[in-house]
Amino acid sequence: MLENGFAEIVILMTLAVALVATFRRIHLPAILAYLVAGIIAGPSFSGLFTNADDMHLLAEIGIVFLLFSLGLEFSLPRLLAMRNLVFGAGMGQVLFTSVFFLCGCLCFFIVGACRNHYRWYAGVKLHGDSYKTNYRAGHH
Repeated sequence: MLENGFAEIVILMTLAVALVATFRRIHLPAILAYLVAGIIAGPSFSGLFTNADDMHLLAEIGIVFLLFSLGLEFSLPRLLAMRNLVFGAGMGQVLFTSVFFLCGCLCFFIVGACRNHYRWYAGVKLHGDSYKTNYRAGHH
């Protein structure tokens, strides 16, 4: 929508500052305000920024600011006090994901084996006993 890159950055920063001030008044973190600012400025909501390729560098800078803000939100004593919860939830998430991944792989293996067996069985029924006895080992 806008041709001037500097104007786009100024509009985005103004939007972010206004949303941070609003979110602070209702006792919500600044990180949430930055995310909402990105959603509002993006091509899906307001169409302020429609060309994603031009905004790639600004998006990377925004991620750096987001991680910096996230780092400011946490303190080491608070993180150490919550270590059992953090490591327990992290381990639980890894185990939960691993179980579902392995179950999915097992299901795909079973479906593939059944499909392969059915195709072999259909070939035997279609061609009779010659399907499995006409070939010498290693020659098709």
